[in-house]
Amino acid sequence: MDTNDVVSVGKWVHSLQGREDSPVILFKDQNIYDEDLYPGLKAEDFLLVIMNSCQREMLNFYGNDTICLDFTYGFDLATILVLDDKREGFPVAFILSNRQDSKTLSLAFVVIKEHVNISPKVMMTDDTESFPNAWRTVFGVPEKRLLCTWHVDRSWRRNISKLIKMPEIQVEAYKVVRCLLIETDEEAFTKE
Repeated sequence: MDTNDVVSVGKWVHSLQGREDSPVILFKDQNIYDEDLYPGLKAEDFLLVIMNSCQREMLNFYGNDTICLDFTYGFDLATILVLDDKREGFPVAFILSNRQDSKTLSLAFVVIKEHVNISPKVMMTDDTESFPNAWRTVFGVPEKRLLCTWHVDRSWRRNISKLIKMPEIQVEAYKVVRCLLIETDEEAFTKE
């Protein structure tokens, strides 16, 4: 809609305003400051929350089981997923923002909660605390919290290379933790 991406997004959002089928459930453009509408956000902050009617239905239907939240770093696109009846991830909302903190996510979750009534048993996130802190504030505490395998693996690789200097032992240590990751038998897991 414009050669400038910021202007283009603003035009796109404004073209959807007032439409019953608009997927935009929250939009805070830059250079707008309103503490009542956007508590904790500064004028330079940007926040866009997108959830269409199909996504809202899927979140309502599957949202009481498992919720997965993840940021795509660099552009700050957060995706909220549910697991469908085949246990496959289905994106139910998108949050675009220049910030990844609990305050911003809480604001996004409040607006999502206005459209759904869920209380998931399981939450899977990355290894930061911004998602679970914001989620607890708005939706309460899920029974379980899981960490995303990719983030766990990345953390293991980093720490193994920091703590163990010999490459052969690094490889062996990594093999051990990867085996533990996929072990489903509790007795075998705790065995020395």
